[in-house]
Amino acid sequence: MASPLIELNIVSPNQPVFKGMVQSLVVKGSEGELGVQYGHAPLLASIKPSMLRYTNESGNDEAVYVAGGIVEIQPNQVNVMADVAARGEQIDREKAQKAKESAKTRLAECDVKKFLAIELELMKATAQLQVADHYKKKG
Repeated sequence: MASPLIELNIVSPNQPVFKGMVQSLVVKGSEGELGVQYGHAPLLASIKPSMLRYTNESGNDEAVYVAGGIVEIQPNQVNVMADVAARGEQIDREKAQKAKESAKTRLAECDVKKFLAIELELMKATAQLQVADHYKKKG
């Protein structure tokens, strides 16, 4: 017997990114990864720039880049309000790779004040590359 599905809604300020039923999802919260399946306890958490992974109704793994935001978890529904969100086909992999390399270089040369801002840029670029690579493997 198949497990019950969860309604997943991913939105960014500019556009809805995904709305559909999923088997499960994993998102990186401020305190670590959150794995969510049907019946999860209600939770509201901030999310870090990362690759949000979910398994769709058919059992296929999908991924979306999220650049921070909020996740609201209910027993049968998850709402992700992302600062920025993009599917794999929307990510310019070359641009993300350059951003990652630039952030790594600047991180090695920066003072403490700039460290957190550059570290955030590095997390965003790395997450974009993960989603782009996930999309490319499927295609």
